[in-house]
Order: sequence, then structure tokens, then C-alpha cells
Amino acid sequence: LCADVNHKLLRMETAYDVIMRIREDAKNKNLDVEKQVAKELVGSIVFTKFNNKTYRVDAINWKETPETEFKKSDGTKITFVEYYKRYNVQVTVLNQPLLISKGKWKKSQQDTPHEPIFLVPELCHLTGLTDTMRKDYRVMRDLATHMRLDPEKRQLKLKEFMDTMQQDKNVQKELQHWNFQFDTQFLSFSGRILKEVRIFQGKRAFDSNPQFAEWSRETRSGPLLSVKSLDNWLILYTKRNYGAAFSLMQSLRKVTPTMGIAMRDAKMIEVSDTVKSYVTVLEKHDSSNTQMVVCVLSSDRKAMYDGIKKYLCVNCPIPSQCVVAQTLDKPQTLMTIATKIAQQMNCKMGGALWKVQTGLQNAMFIGIDCFHDIVNRRKSIAGFVASINEDLTEWFSQCIFQESGQELVNGLRACLQEALKLWYERNSILPYSIIVYRDGVGDGQLQ
Repeated sequence: LCADVNHKLLRMETAYDVIMRIREDAKNKNLDVEKQVAKELVGSIVFTKFNNKTYRVDAINWKETPETEFKKSDGTKITFVEYYKRYNVQVTVLNQPLLISKGKWKKSQQDTPHEPIFLVPELCHLTGLTDTMRKDYRVMRDLATHMRLDPEKRQLKLKEFMDTMQQDKNVQKELQHWNFQFDTQFLSFSGRILKEVRIFQGKRAFDSNPQFAEWSRETRSGPLLSVKSLDNWLILYTKRNYGAAFSLMQSLRKVTPTMGIAMRDAKMIEVSDTVKSYVTVLEKHDSSNTQMVVCVLSSDRKAMYDGIKKYLCVNCPIPSQCVVAQTLDKPQTLMTIATKIAQQMNCKMGGALWKVQTGLQNAMFIGIDCFHDIVNRRKSIAGFVASINEDLTEWFSQCIFQESGQELVNGLRACLQEALKLWYERNSILPYSIIVYRDGVGDGQLQ
């Protein structure tokens, strides 16, 4: 039996608290309440204390309330208020909408009528972290002490779990029916430590520290493995962020010579703080010679970032780098941030920072992962990447859109054929071996 320590974060905030907060904000900002509530709650996981279960919110029913009647399994009708009262659960707000959960539906239940589950927001506690919590250093630090367990603490927690199983009479009674027994000790086996990897950057070579997996300090003091000159590029900024944009330009001037990057000054353009303004300016100033667009953003609003990236990835493909102005306000960290931004820009333009020795000749490495649209329950997307040179510094990538029930194999075959074609064009020989990394490998698939 493979076991690990798992955590679920339960917030004191209920779904009804979220609805009321959005209603208050909407009064001042003239927002569509129903649309904003759906944006916040649909797709989230809620926890109901009265039965210790979690549900995924799929929709919100604004026409029904806790006073609405529903049909029980015996055919009789009862309101949600009366139903919960039987279990000593009090619903205090009678005009709140209801949350809809479609529940977990298995293929074996296809012939069974599928009835959605209605939930009262007041009784649904939210789970997981908000964006505000993730940005709070103290909160994340305190959570890490409980959730990121080192091997010794993980083993101690699992030992406590095993002891509880051994001492619980109900558990032991159930296990006896199956003639099943847990050992009191963990399974021990021999392991091995992988040898340290050497990193090559230009003419320099250094060891990665396997204990910390951190080598950024060593990379700052010499030229990169492969550099791209920066001749025609833009910096877009809002009026109040001119200082941050100018500081970034000056810092890049200082850090790029050490890396071996030849950089000319960017064309600096002022924009308004809207996606439309960024797109309009880009339409006027972008050209086939534009190598990079740097956007200094006023905040980390997702809609702003997504709008800019969509235009620069789909409508007008140009490598881009977005940075929030606030991160450039600290003089003590500005040079470090500028170094990392320069490294990212170099990679996006086709350069390379460093390489490692794999010990394998002419080996292609492939990575595959899937994204499932759990919010809208639409098509899945598979991402495919493959190395096309021996140094692992050039990569082929492609996305595969997969309809529900469609096999992924056909799309992967086409991706692999294209990757092998590119490998042959660059190396004049096909790879000797192909190593695939993919997610979701069960124990039964390991040999």
C-alpha cells in the first residue's frame, strides 16, 4: 500500500459570505452581481460540515431559495429549510440562491437518471487558497510548516495513522472480514542517490547543489551558453509607472554585458491602463523586426495579463515579457530581478542559458501532460514538447485538442512524427533513443 500525507484547506468563509461581499462591491462599481458571483464560485470546491462531504460548484440557481420544495426519494415534498431542521441544521437566510453540483458521475451509471445536487450557500464552506492568501508571505510561511513535511515528519504522521488503525476496534473488525492485516512497521528497501549533475554555461562548468537545487548565483558571473542580441524591442508602461520602466531599462543595461547579450535601448511607449490601449499601441508599433515586447503592468490583474498575452501569442506572435511595476520598486533586489528578466527574454528569443550532460548520445526527451477544463467540462487539451537537439536547448511544442471520449493516441502520433522530422532536419540522423515523461502513471503500469 502506497500512502502519503494529504491536506485540505478549509476556510471559515462560506459561499454566502462571498455572495454578500460581491453584492457590496457591485453597489459601488456598477457590476453584474450574478456574473461576478458565478465567476468567483463556479468551479470551486465547497465543504459541508453537516455531512463532511465536498462538492464542486457547477452553476448557481438564482430562481430557487431554501424555501423551495424538492422531492425526496419516497416521493414526498419538503423545503430545504425543513429538511435541514430535521438534522438540527439551521438555515437563517431565506432569500439566498442555491448552488448546483452535478456530482461525480461514473460511466457505469450512464443508464441511471442524473439528478443535480442543490446546496445552500450558507452551509457551504470554501476550500483552498485565495489569490490574496497566496500573496501573503506570512500566511504561506505558516502553512508550509504544516503542509511541507520533511521525510522524518511524513514518516511520523504515517506512523500515527497506522497506530490509529491498529487501535480502532471498528477498523479491526472490518479488516478481519477480509482477513486483512497491516504490518506495524514500514516497508524498507535500498535506495540510491543520483550522481551530481554538472552545468555548462559558455566555457564555464559548475556543479548544481543537489541539496538545494539552486545555481542561480553561479550563472550571473559569466556569458550564457547561447545569446541573442536585442536590437529592436519595445517597453510599454503607464504614466505612473514610467520610473519603474526606466529603472528596468537601466538595470538591463548593467546586467546584459556580463551575460554576453548585445542590447540597444528599447523604444519606450506610454499607454493607458487598459488591454485595449496596449493592443492599439502594439498594432501601431509592432513590425516584422520587433524581437521583444516588455510590458510594465500596474497590477497583477489576470484579465490584463491574459489580454496582452492573447494578442502577442495569437494575433501578432512576438516574444513578450510582463512584469508588475511593484516588483521593480525595491532597489536592493532590482539587479537580481533584471538578471532573471534578461535570462527569460534571451530564452524566449531562441537563446539558451546553460546545458547539462545526460550521459546519453542522440537521445530525444519528450514531455506530455493534459489539461482538463473542469469548470466548463469541455474538451481537454494535451501539451506535447520534444527536444530537437542533443543539448536539450531547442524544443518542439504542440497542443492537441481532445473531445470528450476521443482517444489521445492519434494526436500524439502526429506530434511525434513532426518532432522526429525536425530532429532529422537539425541533426541529419534520427535519435537513438526516445525518453518520455508523462503524468498519471499508475503503479500497475510500472515494470
